[in-house]
Amino acid sequence: MNSGNNPNLVKTAIDELFWGAYGFETLPGYASASSPLLFMQRTANSSAVITEEIMGPGNFSEHQEEEDLELATIRSDNKTTWNVANYKKTIPIPKEYFDDESFDSVNKTIRTCGVRARSTQDTNAMDIYAGGFGTHKTSDGSYLFANDHTSLNGDTIDNLETAAMTPASLSTLIHKLESQKAQDGDIGGHRPTVLAVPNDLFDEAVEYTKSELKANVTDNNLNWMSLIYPGLVVLQSPLLGSSYHTYTNADTSHYLCSQDHGVTRYMRQEVYTRWVGWEYDSRDRNMFKAGYREALAPITWEGVVASNGSA
Repeated sequence: MNSGNNPNLVKTAIDELFWGAYGFETLPGYASASSPLLFMQRTANSSAVITEEIMGPGNFSEHQEEEDLELATIRSDNKTTWNVANYKKTIPIPKEYFDDESFDSVNKTIRTCGVRARSTQDTNAMDIYAGGFGTHKTSDGSYLFANDHTSLNGDTIDNLETAAMTPASLSTLIHKLESQKAQDGDIGGHRPTVLAVPNDLFDEAVEYTKSELKANVTDNNLNWMSLIYPGLVVLQSPLLGSSYHTYTNADTSHYLCSQDHGVTRYMRQEVYTRWVGWEYDSRDRNMFKAGYREALAPITWEGVVASNGSA
């Protein structure tokens, strides 16, 4: 079998290797770029996405019979452009090597390319959270997790804590998320949906949120967290920890999101693969090409809170 005589067969075989590895089995509760709980999944139709923060209509007012209706004021501001980034990888495989090699090394290379497509997406995505304390900013100009956000209503919003992860500190995060104001100054209506942690904290996070009784106490006290929030999902990723970046407190940081937060992933083009035969190359090389296009946008502080665990 060679690419010249069997191009369609080669493409099919190569894709099976790539896509099988791209969808590799992950850790239990693995946090990925495609996790809809961590990233609102949207599509982009151009090379950039333009977003604005929107202020809602505020709470309803009491209305008397035949009284003039009160008109709501809807504001938008903090227009921001998020550029779509291109990610590509091309692997040249000489015709003679491909024909004679019986696929062993080529197989491994293509499998690894599939893994790397997935790991690149997940690395960049997790960096939005891990770098949210001092690198990635929302549309209002503050870091994703900060105590100086300004809503369109003029309120100062604090979605940053510093305590190490304990049942008490998780309780603080939950209450901070639930009481967070919206852009119009009224309650945001957020409910904790997912807790994301580096994998060093995963066992503790599960214990604190899923045990029927309180963890690490001698009395049989009820664990209110697992009772009141039985659907709270705990996700982990080694890409949130210090092994893959140099952010301060990476191994102790943890992140709590509601069901309607503003951290968004815009896909312009899903992952694709191409096989270009040696006939089209001046040096008789087959070319395996893969790539995708996306933008990661921490649009707003709404619906997310986090602690860097430094205290």
